[in-house]
Amino acid sequence: MSPAKIILLAFCLTGCIKSSGFMKSKGGAIGANADGIRAQVQADKGGVLTAVISANTSLAQTVNASTSDSSISHASVTFPPGSLAISTSVTIEQGAALAAPAFASELGLDSANSVSSAGTAIVISAAQNVNAVTPFTIAVPLGDGAGLADTDPNLLVVIYRCWHADTNTVVMGVIPHSELTIKANTLEFSTKFFGQYQAAYTTQPVTTRVKATSSAASQPSAPAGWSSAKINCRHLALTPV
Repeated sequence: MSPAKIILLAFCLTGCIKSSGFMKSKGGAIGANADGIRAQVQADKGGVLTAVISANTSLAQTVNASTSDSSISHASVTFPPGSLAISTSVTIEQGAALAAPAFASELGLDSANSVSSAGTAIVISAAQNVNAVTPFTIAVPLGDGAGLADTDPNLLVVIYRCWHADTNTVVMGVIPHSELTIKANTLEFSTKFFGQYQAAYTTQPVTTRVKATSSAASQPSAPAGWSSAKINCRHLALTPV
C-alpha cells in the first residue's frame, strides 16, 4: 500500500471513531440518543414491565411497555431530568377499562356526553408513594386506526383515574384534545401523577380539563399480599405486587 493510501485510511478511521454514535452513543450511555436513554429494565413478565428511574441523571429516561402485550406495546412514559425527587422503580402495564357510562356519570359530564374507548387502558405506577416534581410525558395506545378517519379528532381525549400522593386521594378526569399530541399509534400528554390512563372518544367536545375526586367506593383498598405503596395505582390493573 502506498504512503498516500495509508494516510487516507488513517484519516478515515480517526473520523469514524470521533463520529457521534460510533461505539458510544450521545450522553456516554449505550442506548442513549438526542432524546435521552431507555431506563434499565428490572422485570418484564406477563405484559408487566418494571424499570428503574434514576433521580441523578441529566438525561430524559423512557420506559417502554412490554412487547409481549401487543395491545399496549406502543405505550411509554418519559421522565425529563429532575422530574422525580427520588430514584424509584416504575411499572407500566395494561389496566382495567375506564371508558364506560359510569365513568362519565361519576365525573359529572353532561348526560348527553358519553365516553367510549379509543384504545387499551394502561397503568403507570411507582414503587414509592410519590408525585413527580415536574411533569413527565405519557404515551397511551390508540386502537388500530382508532376510528380517526371516521371521527372528529376534536372528540379524542384521554380519561384518567390517578393517585395524588400529597393528599392521598384518587382524582379522575378528562384531558382535552387541545392538550394532546396525536402520533401514529399513541396520544401523548404531560402529567405529574401516576395512575390509570386511557384514550377515549366523547360524543361532544371537551375544551378544558375536567376533574373530580373519586367517590369513597372508588378509593383503593389493599388486598392481602399487596404493597401499600403500589396499591394506590395498581389495584386498577388487578396485578398483585
